[in-house]
Parts: sequence; C-alpha cells; structure tokens
Amino acid sequence: MRQDAIENQQEILKCAKQLFAEKGVQAVSMNLIAKTLGIGAGTLYRHYANKSMLCMALVYDDLAQFIETSQQYLAQDHHTPRHHFEQILTWYLKFREANKALLMDVDAGNVATSGSYFYTSESYQAVVGVFAEVLADNSPELNQQACQFRADMLIAMLKSDAYAYQRHTRHLDQQQLVTAITALFLAAS
Repeated sequence: MRQDAIENQQEILKCAKQLFAEKGVQAVSMNLIAKTLGIGAGTLYRHYANKSMLCMALVYDDLAQFIETSQQYLAQDHHTPRHHFEQILTWYLKFREANKALLMDVDAGNVATSGSYFYTSESYQAVVGVFAEVLADNSPELNQQACQFRADMLIAMLKSDAYAYQRHTRHLDQQQLVTAITALFLAAS
C-alpha cells in the first residue's frame, strides 16, 4: 500500500475513534466521518466498505494482542489444558468487554458485506486457531474439524448481543461466564 494511502487510513481511524468517543459508535455515520475529515463519502468507502469494517480496523490491534498473548502462553505455560482454556477465555472476554461498542457494530454489520469478510479474515481464523488448540488439548479424541467447529460456536455465542444479555439480564460476571462456558465446552468432550 502506498504511503499516502496508509496515512489516509490512519487519519480516518483517528477521526472515527475521536467521534466514537465523543458521540458513541451508534450515533456516528460514515457520512459524518467523511464530513469531519473534509473528504467525499466515496473516498471513505474506498478505504472501508462499511462502518462495521471500520470498527473492525479499530479493534484490530487489541485482537492481535489477544492472539499473540494467547499463542505465547500456550507455547510456554505448563498448566493443565483446562486452565489454558479458562485463561484464554478470560482474556477473550476482557477483549470483548474493552471493545464492546465497536464490536456491537462489527457483530451487527451486514453479513453480505462484512460478515463473510470477517469470517474469512486472518484475524478471525487466528482466534479460531487459538480456541481450537485449547479445545484439542482438552479433548484429544476430537479431530481438527470438530475443534474448529466448537471454536466457531464458542465465538458465535459470545457475540455482543448474547454476551450483553448474559452480563446485564442474567447478571453473570466474567468469572461466572468462564465457569459456565468451561463446563459447557469441556463437559461435552
């Protein structure tokens, strides 16, 4: 990517982050971001096809950090496989909590334009890889496809609306969620 295009993307992300902080993610439109930057909407859409993809770009660094930390932990830690699952799940819930407003927009994004992109992205596949690895360590009788399926389902059940429901309606804290999800996924092995 050309240097000017990288700089333009950085300006877009900086502006969006500032507007989201001031007004809230839901209240900010792509048109408002373009207007604030003094660029045409078409220019903005050339960088980010929709608001969900823009929000995903804003959480990318935190997601990459989660992936890197998890992979290093699995390579170096000698706790039980169950402990690994619980630790990585705890970190993932903290990532979701820290980025909940942005992830609500990512999760609610148009499946035809952003959803399919998200599921085929390197980032999503890396998260699946982390969870599939800890699931395989806990259930060695499962093949890779079964572990990937369980990882996909785990991530799906933690999308913003389901996660918010459990936190705010069912009043489960993060540790209670970790305990319940661990029992659900590791007991089924």
